[in-house]
Formats: sequence, C-alpha cells, structure tokens
Amino acid sequence: MNQFNCKNAEDICNGCLAIGRKLGSLAITQAGSEGLRQLQHSSKMRAAFISSRFQGLADALEEVFSISALPGDMNSSSVRSSVCIRYVHSDTETTDDVSAAQQLAGGEQPVHAVFQSASENLEKMDAELICDVNGFEDFDWKKEFAEIDYAFLVTSAVQMLTAKEREFVEQCVKRYFGLPRFAILVTDMGMINDPEAYEELKSRLDWYLDSLGRQCRSFEAGDGSLKQYIFDNLTNVGEELRNLSALQTAKLCCDETAEVLNEMQQHSAVDIEELESYITQLQKCGDGMRRKGAIAANNVHGELTGKAAFECITAVRKYGSQMYVNICEGIGQSSDLDKTARMIPDFISSAWKQLSVEQTKKMRSTAENIVSEMEEQMRLDAGEFFTDVPEWALDMICMQPAVPDRVELPQGETENKINRISKALLIGSVPVLILGSLPLALGTLIGSQAIKKLSREKIQAENREVLKREAHEICQRTTSELSEELKAALIDIAEKAEKDIKSAYDGFVSAVLNELVKQKESAQQVYGKMEEIRQAAQVDLPRLYAMISD
Repeated sequence: MNQFNCKNAEDICNGCLAIGRKLGSLAITQAGSEGLRQLQHSSKMRAAFISSRFQGLADALEEVFSISALPGDMNSSSVRSSVCIRYVHSDTETTDDVSAAQQLAGGEQPVHAVFQSASENLEKMDAELICDVNGFEDFDWKKEFAEIDYAFLVTSAVQMLTAKEREFVEQCVKRYFGLPRFAILVTDMGMINDPEAYEELKSRLDWYLDSLGRQCRSFEAGDGSLKQYIFDNLTNVGEELRNLSALQTAKLCCDETAEVLNEMQQHSAVDIEELESYITQLQKCGDGMRRKGAIAANNVHGELTGKAAFECITAVRKYGSQMYVNICEGIGQSSDLDKTARMIPDFISSAWKQLSVEQTKKMRSTAENIVSEMEEQMRLDAGEFFTDVPEWALDMICMQPAVPDRVELPQGETENKINRISKALLIGSVPVLILGSLPLALGTLIGSQAIKKLSREKIQAENREVLKREAHEICQRTTSELSEELKAALIDIAEKAEKDIKSAYDGFVSAVLNELVKQKESAQQVYGKMEEIRQAAQVDLPRLYAMISD
C-alpha cells in the first residue's frame, strides 16, 4: 500500500512533492510543500478522524490504516499514523464495489482521494480519534480543531453530508485556503444495491471531489472565484440528492420519512402550505431532522423557488455580494417566501463584512453610471430595471399589494415593510434602489458607497477626513428632494459609519419612518405610486420626481 520508502514525515512530504511534479498536479505538490512547512514549525503534525458512527470509523481505520482494535473512550484516545495526501481525478467507470480501503488507500481501482499510510515509520504525527456518539450536529469542531493540521471526516455513503457536516467542509476550505489538508472518508458503499443509485452516487462523489480540486486551483491562481465555488458546490450538497426514488432505494429514510417522501413524489407540483406541512412531518423523526437540508432542497421544492434562487445566483455572479449568497441559501432552506423575506434583514450585517473593496468600487461605478445616464437622457425606462429582480423580490421590496383592494395595512406590518426597504436601500443594491423612491434611492446609493469605502479601506486619518467631506457633499448634492431631517440622517451615517454603523443605520431607519408619518401616506397610496412607476415605460424625470414626492 505504501509506494514510498518512507522513514519519517519528511520523506512522505518529499514523496508527495515528487508525485505532484510528475503528474503536474498543483494540489498534490502543495500538499507536500505545506507538510514540509508544518514540520519546520512543529515537532508533531496532528490529524483528527471525526465520525458520528463508531463502526464506520472503525471499519475505515481498519481497512486503510490496519488498526484492528480501537480503545473504548474515543474522545481521549489517539493512535500514531502517517498520512500523505494526493489528489487523483479519474474518468474510469466501473460497476464494481469500491471499499473504503480502495477509496482512501488506492487498491486496484483508480480513485479520487488517495492516502498513503506508513504507520510503522512516522513518529511525528498524532492522529486523534473523535467519535461523537450524539452525532455530528453536537460536535464542537470549532473548539476541537484549533490546532489540527489534517482532518478526516468519516461519513456514510447512504447518508452523504448533513447540514452541519457541510458547514464543517466549507470552513475547512476557508481555513486551509483551498489546500487539501482535509478529506471525506466515505464508507458503506456496499449498502447501495441498486445499480442506478450506485452509479449516481459515484457520479456525485466524482463531482464533489473534483470541485474541491478546482477550489484549490482557483484560489491559488488568484482569480477570486473561491467564494463562488464554495457557494456553487458546498453550501447545499443535499441538492444533489434530487432523485427521490434513489433515496428510497438506498434506504435513507425511516418509515415516517419514507412515507412523506413518497407522498411528495406523487405530486408534480406542491403548493407552499403543503410543502410546509411535509417539512413539519419530516422534522418529527430523527432521520428527517438530520437531513432536513437535503430534503428542503430536492426537486419538488425547487419547482416552487427555483426561479427565485436562479435570479439570486445570477445576482451573485453579477455583483459578487455575499448578501445575495445568503439570500439564496435562505430560499433553499425555507418553504415560506414570506419567511424568506423576513430572513433577509438578518443577512445585512454579514453583507457589510463580506464585500471586498473591489466589489464595492464595482457597485459604486455601476450606480454612478446609472445616475449619469438618467441625467443625460432625462428619461427612465422602468422596464430595464426589472430584468435583474425576481418576482418575489418585487412583491416584497416594492411593496406591491398582496390584496389589491386592501385600503391600508396594519401599522406594524407597514413599518416592517418600510424597514426592509430602507435596509435594501442602504446596502446599495442597484436594481432595488431604482425601484424604490428615486430621490431617496439616488442619495442613499451614492452615500452608502462612500460609507462602505470609509469602513472597508484601511486609510490614514487625513484621507479619511477627505472621504467624509466627499460623502457629505455627495449626500447634499443628490438629496435635494428630501426633507432636512432625512438629509441629516444620511450625512450622519457617512460621518458615523466608521465608529458605529448600527446606531447610524438605526437613525436612518427612524428618519425614513418619520418622513412617511409626516407625509401621512397610507400603504395603499404607496402601492399605487410604485405600481404606476412600474408600469411607466418612459417617464420624464421631473414627472417621476413629482410622482414620488406628492
């Protein structure tokens, strides 16, 4: 099983470098060089094997590392082993069963993730065995993994990954900067008896492991696409479990879960209330709770929210905003669009932290181009700005009435909608801003970009003062149609953002609410204005201003 003449950890890392160079594999070469770097800074390299299934972990260790007996107390035990990682991608198709040993240690078949073991030779690596009897959901990997160099997640082929395990995988990628210093050990391949389900699983594993390799290469190439790869490939691995018949053939479910899945499969389309009922039923049993993420993302739910999710993914790629990523995740996990709408404000704070300086500049440039174009043409084609916004977003953010003949919403719900609109304005989403109150949109759009620039860039004190003055001037120039109170709030945000963005934002929301209360506009009047704007193919800018400020 060991292809190297290894006497210690350094030999294994050098062997890994040699194979990587021979195959032209950047991921393999990096694994070896990173191992050598670790050896220079530490007398030991620590690895952890994590599993919520004791027997699965025992089988994997016995097959791969020839460890025939495990201590009773898994949380405090450790064994010595040497592990060298190299990434192998193969297009070879085979219908033979692939054991854990073949997956992880090579065997006779070409495999994807290959580990070389020389447990009798290496003295500098501790392999800590962690078997959480309560399942991975309760495993505190953030605490346990503070000093771990290599991580091996042992999971079952019929289970694939739970939501918590997917979070672990994503964080490993982020923490290790794409280097293959962790791996998923897949066991129980033989439990899938149906040939089609087996081939589908092999295809998923191939895609999943290959995506990890692409992440490694994309990060090291510096093309800035690591976040997109994480989102596309890791945030919802359960989405790949879209074949309900394969799920049942693989005996993934307890009786109650299987019954619900079967009922869902009988319908080509399921409305929101029915789907909510199904999800609730699935949560009543442990198996359904464990795979809630995978179930919520199957093809039935996709029929209801797929279009909105697709629009959000498009926005991610267009604007590079982590906020849209989070919105998309929310759509994938929620069976209630109103609930999804309520989730969006919770994502805003993280969106501020995720936007890079380059993304901020790009958004600001887009905004300024739109403003310049409108000033030049003095006309606004409202239809252009609806192409990038999904229908559910229009219904929520533009305050279009769910019940057309409704005279006025309850005050609490009105404030909730206004609050969401103001938050959308603040984060600088171009399509959303144009669809909102135009003077407020222009002022907030430019002002918010200056705020982000203030909070993002590490600039010296004198430059910071210049930017503050710039933000002040921009707000004054672009908010001439607003009340003095609201203009003051916008300027206050620009000046206070660096110190306390939350309190500055709260002041902005209060100013928006006070503005609407002062004007005594009912929800129905707002609806009417938004609908009139939306239906206007071309409107003179002065008329548009008048429509909004009446």
